[in-house]
Amino acid sequence: MSKSFRLSPKYLAVIKVLPFVVIMSVLFIGCIDFGNGKKPLQPVAPAPAPTWSADVSPLFNKRCTPCHISQSQAGLNLSTYQSATSNERIIKPGSPDNSDLVKRIEGSIQPSMPYDGTSLSAEQIKLIRDWIADGAQNN
Repeated sequence: MSKSFRLSPKYLAVIKVLPFVVIMSVLFIGCIDFGNGKKPLQPVAPAPAPTWSADVSPLFNKRCTPCHISQSQAGLNLSTYQSATSNERIIKPGSPDNSDLVKRIEGSIQPSMPYDGTSLSAEQIKLIRDWIADGAQNN
């Protein structure tokens, strides 16, 4: 009196699909980020705009005013804000590409500056460009 054990077609379908469901569940859980201790990226604050008093004037005093003081070289005095910005051909506020000072320190017009042959660093040139682009303010 043995009764043969036979599964109904309904259960057979479940048994065939079950391994697929288990594998997909494991893959899905493996893709979930549980916060793993990483903090979300914070936006980086832009660098403050260069100022005349803290950035540009000290650079001019160090690299330019040994020659460009009291109208000595080419009629250009870079020792004070008023004298440095008195000629918009030299420093055109808001337009570094149209400022002769930038063209000379980048070497695109001659004679390039500083005249002693030791060029300003890319960072120093960027500082001057940014200051002029920001309006060459007396701040």
